[in-house]
Amino acid sequence: MAPTKRQSFRLRLRALITPDQETSPSTSSTPQIGRQEVGTNWRQKMKIDRPRLYDSYKNHDAAAARLRRLEKKVKLDQPGNEHLKEEERVKKNQRMRQYREQKKLEEQERGGEESREAGEEKKRKTRASTEKEQELRERDTNRQRLRRARMTKREREEVNKKRREQRRMEREYLDKLVQEREALEAEKANEAKRLQQEEQRLMEEWMRLEKAKESNKSPSERKRLSRARRSIPKDPVLYAATVTSLIDEASPRKKKLLRKSKPGVRTWSSHVSETLAAEMRSLQKSRKKADLERKRTIAATLKITKRYRLQRQTCKALRISRKLLTNNRKQAHKRKVTPATTKAVHLCYESHSIVLPHKRYVSKKTHKPAGFLTLPVSSIYCSFRKDNPGIQIGLSKFMSMRPPHIKLRKSIKYRGCLCEYCANMELKVDAINKLAHLHQLPSPFSNLYNFNAVTMCKRETGYNRLECIQRKCDDCGVHKIREHLTALMEKPGLITWKKWERESKIDNGKKTSKMALQTKEGNVNSLVEEMEMGAESFAQHLFSAAWQNARYSDIAKKPPQGCVVMVYDFAENYSCRYQDEVQSVHWGHEAATLHPIVCSYQCPTCSETVTHSLVMISNDNTHDHHAVHQFTRVAMDHLGSELADIGKVIRFSDGAPSQYKSRGPFMDVSSASEEYGVHFQHEFFGSRHGKGPSDSESGVIKRLATDAVMAGTAVIRNAQEMFEFVSKNATRPSEEPPSPNCHHFRRDVFWVPKEAILRNRPSAEKTVVGTRLIHSVLSVKTKVIATRSLSCFCPPCLEGIEGCHNTHYVEPYVEVSLERGVTIDTVQRYPLAATRPSNTPEAQLNEGTTIVCSNTEDSTDVDNGATDECSPKVPSVGDFVRVRVPRLGKKSTDGKFVAKVLGITDDRYHLTYMDQKGSLFTWPSGEESVYIHPPEDIIETLQPPQPVAMGSRIFFKFS
Repeated sequence: MAPTKRQSFRLRLRALITPDQETSPSTSSTPQIGRQEVGTNWRQKMKIDRPRLYDSYKNHDAAAARLRRLEKKVKLDQPGNEHLKEEERVKKNQRMRQYREQKKLEEQERGGEESREAGEEKKRKTRASTEKEQELRERDTNRQRLRRARMTKREREEVNKKRREQRRMEREYLDKLVQEREALEAEKANEAKRLQQEEQRLMEEWMRLEKAKESNKSPSERKRLSRARRSIPKDPVLYAATVTSLIDEASPRKKKLLRKSKPGVRTWSSHVSETLAAEMRSLQKSRKKADLERKRTIAATLKITKRYRLQRQTCKALRISRKLLTNNRKQAHKRKVTPATTKAVHLCYESHSIVLPHKRYVSKKTHKPAGFLTLPVSSIYCSFRKDNPGIQIGLSKFMSMRPPHIKLRKSIKYRGCLCEYCANMELKVDAINKLAHLHQLPSPFSNLYNFNAVTMCKRETGYNRLECIQRKCDDCGVHKIREHLTALMEKPGLITWKKWERESKIDNGKKTSKMALQTKEGNVNSLVEEMEMGAESFAQHLFSAAWQNARYSDIAKKPPQGCVVMVYDFAENYSCRYQDEVQSVHWGHEAATLHPIVCSYQCPTCSETVTHSLVMISNDNTHDHHAVHQFTRVAMDHLGSELADIGKVIRFSDGAPSQYKSRGPFMDVSSASEEYGVHFQHEFFGSRHGKGPSDSESGVIKRLATDAVMAGTAVIRNAQEMFEFVSKNATRPSEEPPSPNCHHFRRDVFWVPKEAILRNRPSAEKTVVGTRLIHSVLSVKTKVIATRSLSCFCPPCLEGIEGCHNTHYVEPYVEVSLERGVTIDTVQRYPLAATRPSNTPEAQLNEGTTIVCSNTEDSTDVDNGATDECSPKVPSVGDFVRVRVPRLGKKSTDGKFVAKVLGITDDRYHLTYMDQKGSLFTWPSGEESVYIHPPEDIIETLQPPQPVAMGSRIFFKFS
């Protein structure tokens, strides 16, 4: 028999020991000793003479012992070896009992010898001795640390060299152990394969012997079988009945022997039953989900045994419980998600997503636009729990229920159309977080909203208090940023961050500017100063965007009876391309203007919300308020022909000045009530946050046209052919109408030729002061509008009565005249009933309104909120004034600046200008410049400003 691997290893170790160092027990002159003692002496000698070889031998023995224990554990865990496991447990307890008794005896003997020799008891440790040992250890540690600090460079290199050598040896030793373990596993696998082959060979041999045994029966046995066959009927039915009767009427001993020998022909049913029993035994202790499901499936087929009352025999044969046969159906979860919960989750995801106006984000199969989340899923989940406290759902389930067309923000390959203010602040926050990670500190800000929350008091409702948003609260402010970054402010060094800024250049003698991403560098203090300056108005920016989006979601989700909610937005012009075009056509593509208007109103049949998309297509590529006016007229004519009870129109759009938000569009809004005969008001989304359903419609239309052109099924050469294709292929009645005459999604296409857009219409003579801060414009009468900073659609505001529910955020409407030289003194909330158009002079002048002539001519936008006055106060030296400065260029306009009066000579004012930083002002760097102005340029005298400290810089704020 060949030696095992362990025996071979021991033989190799013995061969390494020199003959003069090893003494054979048989040739030694010492008295004969036991085998265990011989092995002990040999190991002790090798430990002294060859320590490295002894370590290798010891590690090899330990690995082999671990392998034996693992094999033994696997063997004991197999089904059917419970008795072996119990015997092993008894033996283990007995060995441990003997081991503890032996240790106890050795301890007693050693203690008795020590007491006899020393004559005193063993000392016990006290607190003082323990503290003394700790002091000694600390002293040794300090000495070692001091010795390492005093080491020279060469000594450190030698120590490091020794350490590297030691680690190299350890790695080699570990690699050697791994190789030995792999060799053992390979040998074990080969042995298992050999045993399997041997078992298969023995089985084949046994079957051959059985077959030979059948053919080599004795003559007497063959004679008995022949007599039995002759006496039994040859008919198969009678043969089976006779044999069955013989077996049933046999004696108990004969039946026992028959059961033991298992007579009869082995059919497929016997094979299936044995295989089924083996399968159930293998799945008996498994707790894997797949195995449990498999077990339930098998048990479901065995329920038929109940009909024949064979459950007990079946369970005994298959080793399963009767409970599995009676209750094998998987119970439904008690908190199963209901359809109402699913609908609420989908609506929450859709309300926190935006649709980008690009055809690449529209599905090619379903032509459904994809929405991208604006917040992390965890933040959306918190918002869902606040809005739906009665729905119990976890974060993981909420994340798994995200609709397929709602994508995460990171799935956008190229993110465009971002808000400039949010992008710049996010770049600064990322730079701060990277600096914190560099110094192994936690991230100060998780996202923009967390950064904004740091600068304000804790929320009591869904929004922060208005005083905190407008930076009028004494308990919070932008100084909280510096307090929050105290640990980073102490770190030295420079930091780089990126910022979107306009860069100017001169091209062919013409000065142009464009937005570009710039890289800036400075210390942490300079970055924090920029963040404080940006955060001064950032809270108002985020609040306005969130408030306006929430108001649109509320009113568009459930519009009142007789109210139509519209969303306006120009799409990027569609370039009419060909699939296979020649080279000279590349620079001659025609463009088509797309302007979707998405309307929401109540269905006249079932009172559900109808989404009606009106797509305007034109060959006029000038995107201005004149085109918007014509599109509105076409939309109102179409809706008026289909809806008979339109009483109010609420229009939403972004704040594009040339299209929706300037004196020209305001003039159209003022005359809309008289022109269309309905209440009319225009609402604006937050600045740079105007993405809405119109963007998704433009993406769908472009996707349909592009797919048709690429497939070669359509040729679109100009805007007219674009209209013909879209009207034929994109018009939709409804996807799933509840009734034959009820459609909840519609899409109609309209052609607006260039000749139909009139641009010689009368325009407003005066610009509204603070246009950028306005988010709601109400039509009063021609050349008179009412404005306010935020929108509100609470029941009192919709019904046109006093008692707004959001007075702590929303201010009353302010009447504004669009005529030059006319101003209105009265501030009044306008009920909707007062805006009903009328041609009578009494209806045109509201009670309590005073028209006052003004000498101030104002034709530019002013964003600082100051108003013109009829008779400005005469300024003196040291006063702060607003001054008009003419701007020269293609269009001569007047700019307005804040300045300080340094002196007055011959009715001429000597002024020095201040630089404006958002809502704050500061003095310019460098030498002071003085400018001379006549009294006509002085607009008004301002109150002395309040100093505001931001970091190491001082700013000034005017009331």
